[in-house]
Amino acid sequence: MNLLIVDDEMLEVTVIEKMIDRHKLGIDEIYKAYSMEQAVKVFSSYNVDILLSDVEMPKGSGHKLVKWVRAQEKPVVVIFLTSHAVFHYAKEAITLGVTDYLLKPVEKDVLETALAAAVKKAKPFQEKQTPKMIRQLKAYIVNHIDREITRKELAEQIYVHPDYLSHVFKEKTGMSVSDYITNVRIDHAKTLLLTTEDSISEIASKSGYADTTYFGRVFKKQTTMTPKEYRKTGNRR
Repeated sequence: MNLLIVDDEMLEVTVIEKMIDRHKLGIDEIYKAYSMEQAVKVFSSYNVDILLSDVEMPKGSGHKLVKWVRAQEKPVVVIFLTSHAVFHYAKEAITLGVTDYLLKPVEKDVLETALAAAVKKAKPFQEKQTPKMIRQLKAYIVNHIDREITRKELAEQIYVHPDYLSHVFKEKTGMSVSDYITNVRIDHAKTLLLTTEDSISEIASKSGYADTTYFGRVFKKQTTMTPKEYRKTGNRR
């Protein structure tokens, strides 16, 4: 569960961050932005589940930021913070589906209650997104199987922290990211061995292994046969 705090006052962001008991609320990452432009960059780089945003900011506003978020179809739970109890602010917040509207200076217990409710509301959205994320990762791996694929690179595809990626992937698939990549590589190599006349070194390269000897060791560990033995066995069937 990731939180983004947006406020043009750096001190305000620092104070709010210190109020938040991440462990108690189940919040993994807290991102910070001091303008709408910076907030958009965070959304473009990371997965954000909860947005805690000031309403009035230079070169943008909390309302404009949320409209942008909604236009991107991002399932984000939003809490507004403002120093002004202005009716039309609250009215527009309701039309944007904002979960809560807090007045500054916010008390710690008030903030904690609002965030706890936001976390609870965000969980179903997060659970719905997970299968889609896993499918996206699997497709990316298959489409880039002929080269090295890093955990960081995969995490960037779905805008999450690499540690979160590893945890969710293992939880939903029953295997680690690296084991899944190895399985896909070897399955790809098996297909090439039986359907092409490519050399073992060419197949190793097309399966993402620069070192043919290492490829052979991994292949035998996975299949109990060397690539040559597998090719011969397959051709006899």
